[in-house]
Amino acid sequence: QLSAMEMMAVDPLSFVIAPRFWATIICMPILVLIFMILAIYGGYLVGVVWLGVDSGAFWGNMQESVNFYADIVNGLLKAMIFGVV
Repeated sequence: QLSAMEMMAVDPLSFVIAPRFWATIICMPILVLIFMILAIYGGYLVGVVWLGVDSGAFWGNMQESVNFYADIVNGLLKAMIFGVV
């Protein structure tokens, strides 16, 4: 396909490769954010629903132990870099 595109004077880099590159840069952080939310919900499900931990204690410890910049922003930045790679 790439050779055929070159024969038709269409740049295969901008037509095939660039959209995939930008899609991974955009989609990887979104997927990581979705899975971070699912991980917190899974921890809530196991801790509060199955093990009977107090809901207030769970959220209090969650807010105390999760650092927004160190955990969430770093994870999203790593996902974006992984998308580039």
